[in-house]
Amino acid sequence: MARIKLLLALIIATLSLVTGVSWSSEYSYRYFDNEGFVHLGNSIPPEYLANGYEILNERGRVVDVILPKKVRDQQTADLLAKAEAQRKLEVQYAKDEALLRYYSKPEDVIRVRDRKLAEFDNFVAIQQGSIEANKQKVVKLQRQAADIERSGRKVSDEILETLATLDEKIKESEALIEAKLIEKEQLNNAFQADIDRLEFLLSNLK
Repeated sequence: MARIKLLLALIIATLSLVTGVSWSSEYSYRYFDNEGFVHLGNSIPPEYLANGYEILNERGRVVDVILPKKVRDQQTADLLAKAEAQRKLEVQYAKDEALLRYYSKPEDVIRVRDRKLAEFDNFVAIQQGSIEANKQKVVKLQRQAADIERSGRKVSDEILETLATLDEKIKESEALIEAKLIEKEQLNNAFQADIDRLEFLLSNLK
């Protein structure tokens, strides 16, 4: 019977959060107004619900306590912060485990880094060569176009279209180089972080 009454009290408390009205004569409430004064009643004004309140039985004993909203919000924020901190610890642990499994010393990371960075340099060199070749083609076609105009003839659509295509290829290669250089810097920073972390882990294993 006591469990049924307590369950009924919790249901009534939940309904009161929405309506601010008590639906039972067995239970009353002790609540606080915005100035911090305590009040007793069979219902709670909606504007005071966020201040928290106590549910009392017919003998005036507290059967449940609803904390102020700001306290509940802070508790939720604290729980989320702890969960995020725990998640970061687990992620870092997994990364540390992988570093120690794949590399025995910082020099191993450096060799892998240098090999990866060399691949970026090769890509950039290829794109730069393409840019230079296309620029030479542009210069050659521009000279042809100038000779045609000096002779009083009209430059063909084919030459103009080829010039436009070459210009697009040059811009595309330049954009690829720019993106690759950014990616290279990010990769280098990531490898440096791994090197520093591995040195730290190894120093603590000694």
